[in-house]
Formats: sequence, structure tokens, C-alpha cells
Amino acid sequence: MAKSPANILRVGICNPNSSIRFGKSMLINSQQDMQVVFEASSSDEVLAAIENLTLDVLIIDHRLSGNDGTWLVRTINKEFFDREEWPPTMIVTAPFFAVDLDIAVMRAGAADFVVEESGAEQLLAAIRNSSLVDQSLDISALNQLFEGVALAKSNDAQFNLAIETLEPNALSVLEAFASGHDDKQIAESLSFSVIRVRQLFRRILIHFAFATRAQLALALYDSQRLNL
Repeated sequence: MAKSPANILRVGICNPNSSIRFGKSMLINSQQDMQVVFEASSSDEVLAAIENLTLDVLIIDHRLSGNDGTWLVRTINKEFFDREEWPPTMIVTAPFFAVDLDIAVMRAGAADFVVEESGAEQLLAAIRNSSLVDQSLDISALNQLFEGVALAKSNDAQFNLAIETLEPNALSVLEAFASGHDDKQIAESLSFSVIRVRQLFRRILIHFAFATRAQLALALYDSQRLNL
């Protein structure tokens, strides 16, 4: 069956290992709803091409030579926000799980962290769910993760100052989010539609130049603003 271009997720892969890159490409291209449209072996290749690419999802291996995968995620996000564009969703892969890497991936603004040993289905699910991850974020579980590893709080003055310049409706959504409420609960408490809440979340993320709600939650934790 031919793929329908309108329904295909456009995927990029950055991995220094050509065999792994080939295997991921074959896997993704075997799916009816996704297609690999870009491949690279280094961060330099990605940065040279990213401005002219149209990607829905970029899969970045953490083991890049020179600067690692989280550095590339941060750099891409900054480039897009600096020119007032929304960055592609990014997924970081690694051979094994580590809590400190998981948190580094969140802080960089990647949407997901996939461990290679978890299998192909995990990667495919991460690609398919990439646009929905924020809507299902469990901020209470994230807070437990941060507390469980005794993550240090930096109390970023710039972040705190940026909060003060949020528009009132966005600030109300942010405060409800910091209290652990999901989109539906926020909508009910503020008498907004769920769509309106998600629009305000997008404004909040753009305001702080954050790509994900997990990145926002981490900043709230750092500044001791999570009320859970």
C-alpha cells in the first residue's frame, strides 16, 4: 500500500554508527505512517542542514562525537527560538538508561528518551506519540523523580523574572500546572476550553523558549515553584 504524504511523519536520524542508522531507517520506512527524510552522522551535518529541513521528528543518538546528543538538542532549540520558529520534536536515544541522562534530556528540551535495548516498538511508539507527550505529562511523577535523586535547585533569576512578564491567563495556567493539574482540570478550574488551555501552554513555552512541558516542569522545580 502506498503511503499518503498528508499523513506521514517526516523523520530525521542522527547517529554516528552507519549500521544502526541503516537499521533504524529500514524500521521506520517499513511503517505506513512515517518516512525517513534525512540522515546524518554528526551534529555538524545536522546543523548545516536543519534550517532547510522540514521534519516532524528528529532522532538523535546521545553518543555523537565531539558534542553529545543533548548539546545538539539544546543548540537546535535555541536556533529555532532565536528566529521565532517552533523546533522539530526531538527524541534522544542511548544504549542504556541513566537517571542523570534522562534529566539532561528533559533539560535540553527533547520530547522523549528511548533506550535501545527496549526494542523497536518503543522507538516507533515514541515517534507516533511525539506530538502528544506534553498532553499526557504526569507532573507529580516528574516531581517524585526530581526529589528521588535529590536534584539540586538552581533558582534561576532569569526564569523567575520571565514569569513576572507572563500575560494573566497564561500565568493562571502555569500556576495550575505547577500544582499538578492536567489540561482538563485546568480548563474546568479556569472556565476555559481544553483547546484554549493548550494554546496558552504553547504561548508559555514560547515565552520561556522551552520546547516541552517537561522542560518547563524542571525549571519550575529548580525555582521551587512546584506546589505538589
